[in-house]
Amino acid sequence: MQRFYEQKGEFVSLEKLLAHVWEHPLSDGRRIPVVIWGAAGVGKCLVGETRVEVNGRLIRIDELWEKYAGPGGEDEEGGVWALPKEAMTVTSINKNGKLVRSRVAHIYRQRVNEWGRRVVLDDGNEITMTQKHRLHGLDGWQSEIAVGDRVCVPSFIPFVGKAVDPDLTLLLAWQISEGYESSNPKQVTTSITQKDRDNLVRIRGAALRLGQRYGIKMNSMPIDRRPDAPAGQLNISSKAYRQWLEESGYEWGHKSATKRIPDFLVAADDASLKLFLREFLAAEATVEFDPGRVTLEMSSELLMRQLALMFLRFGIWLRVRSK
Repeated sequence: MQRFYEQKGEFVSLEKLLAHVWEHPLSDGRRIPVVIWGAAGVGKCLVGETRVEVNGRLIRIDELWEKYAGPGGEDEEGGVWALPKEAMTVTSINKNGKLVRSRVAHIYRQRVNEWGRRVVLDDGNEITMTQKHRLHGLDGWQSEIAVGDRVCVPSFIPFVGKAVDPDLTLLLAWQISEGYESSNPKQVTTSITQKDRDNLVRIRGAALRLGQRYGIKMNSMPIDRRPDAPAGQLNISSKAYRQWLEESGYEWGHKSATKRIPDFLVAADDASLKLFLREFLAAEATVEFDPGRVTLEMSSELLMRQLALMFLRFGIWLRVRSK
């Protein structure tokens, strides 16, 4: 194995060592095994419920292990490492300090018997981590964090996703924001309520085109006037539509507190994200001209975090507050 040094001595950062190994495979394409040892804090650990961005979507770290962990082994400290069984990319910082997409080479988990440390930023984002976990401060990576310190966060998320059918994108923006679905597996109706009948006509048109394009029997989809309120209601009652959505990764039947955006939309291309966010804001947002901001109030924290990730794709920072 070629020895790899820093210019000022026989030391190299873990990040540079792994990058060197990845960029210099053997002649047959295999990469050199690397054994890393050292005192506690060489690695980084987060609690299993922490959500991270992988492949353009949010996923809990414990669920990430179950989904991606392939063959691997144990280390002397009781930790377990694994090779990803499918491609994983994340946002990282390159040697020039730029945000780029990088491929994950290994994943690792370990049981830690210590108090976690929760760091809450003034924009509402938070993370629970081990005592030795490092964050990037103004002067580089550091594990000593105190109230009032500044830490670095990404100004945008570099990711190129896949296009989603624009009619499906529009329909789901309204179905998630203003729709009601029963969790009963025998119920196949989603009802979208909206004061502006023109919006309901537009949503119905998208559903009609979607059904024609993919051979989905959408049925009549009537627009009814609700007797208890000055609002209309679009009712889509279709077993075929529900089945098609669920096969695509949509989770049917969530109430307000547990609503979520399907991963294929969170990780979509820019054009699909713009359409979804525009329609979702039209349904849910309040515009305040003084001090000039857009406000969203949602019962589902996960949904709000997903929206924050989608906005960050365009460099727009969403501040999250709990009431």
